[in-house]
Amino acid sequence: MKIEIEVPERFIADQICTACESGIYYWVDQSEGVEFKGEGNVPDDADEITKQFPHYWAPIQDGAMCFTEAETGKKFEIKKADFGTALELMATKYTRHFSHMMSEQGDAITADVLIQLAAFGEIKYG
Repeated sequence: MKIEIEVPERFIADQICTACESGIYYWVDQSEGVEFKGEGNVPDDADEITKQFPHYWAPIQDGAMCFTEAETGKKFEIKKADFGTALELMATKYTRHFSHMMSEQGDAITADVLIQLAAFGEIKYG
């Protein structure tokens, strides 16, 4: 049986924020950091932290989250569709992390899993 679950954009923006603040810098090239293309439109239901940083909303709207993998030098540009794929993987293969995100208990590990799934389609690091 297949079901559909709607994931609020604010949950994804929260995880992007957490990833950028602490979750992914052990495998992302720190000299380049993370850049965002586009400026996100912050919805009314955004939490206080992501309201202050509208760029965290860009990749789940019409922009992108860009970074370089430190180990390979490969550049990534993650967009909304990539997050959709990552969420499907989380919901079916990494259910504990998906549950944490959906119950607003996500942490740096949850954020790291989401970004790795969006970039690689699997957990490559950690």
